Amino acid sequence: MSTPGCSSKDTWSSSMDEVAGGRLTGTATPSTSRVSKETRTWEFFIALDRDLPTSRDEPSSSDTEPIPSNVDVRQQLFDQQNVGGRVICPGCQRAFDQLYLDLMDVDHIRPKKRTGTHTWDNVQLLCRTCNSGKRESTLTQFLQMKTAKEWVDAVRSSAEPQKNEDLDGEWAYFVKIMFHLNKLESDPDGYPAFRVIDLSKLILDALQGVIWKRRSQVVSISTSKSFSKEGNQQGVQIRVKRVLNRA
Repeated sequence: MSTPGCSSKDTWSSSMDEVAGGRLTGTATPSTSRVSKETRTWEFFIALDRDLPTSRDEPSSSDTEPIPSNVDVRQQLFDQQNVGGRVICPGCQRAFDQLYLDLMDVDHIRPKKRTGTHTWDNVQLLCRTCNSGKRESTLTQFLQMKTAKEWVDAVRSSAEPQKNEDLDGEWAYFVKIMFHLNKLESDPDGYPAFRVIDLSKLILDALQGVIWKRRSQVVSISTSKSFSKEGNQQGVQIRVKRVLNRA
């Protein structure tokens, strides 16, 4: 599908209409009578260093024996999990040694309020900051939320220097997103460690108020993915074209 007013190489699709807030029911490219020649294009690449987790075994151990009340769980977990005298927080990846053990909390991987048990297979050490942010989430949900915020912040900060100064115009936006991904050894062939549709939603959220005023102004989205070659940086390439809608 070619958008009127664009060159033949500018092909747009709305195969992911649901990404644009569920507002579209089909191809929503403005008709010729509604498109002005007043266009503007934004293009930028954002390096992304972390993958968005989608699953993690919770719990993963077979040790389901209840933990006695007289056990110093924090110290025992440190003794079991430390490597070279340090334990890595699963949330922020910071390392803590015995001297700073009091800055780590005993966390239930699956919270008690979500059928989690006080057993050795369901406890871990988290730094106090991550444990406070995790609250009643599972570990996977917490890591997804944490990484998602990092993605949104990275996209928004990269777009800010090119901020659209005319958010109040009657604009429609066409978006192309190319994900350059690092393949994990555990991934099936051809699939990343996260869903592209989830990351597309994050990008739309990040650009709201920077490139467009409302997400409903995004009328067409095209997404694709490729696996980065060795040595190449993982990231996302975004191209946005703005056209003027006329009533």
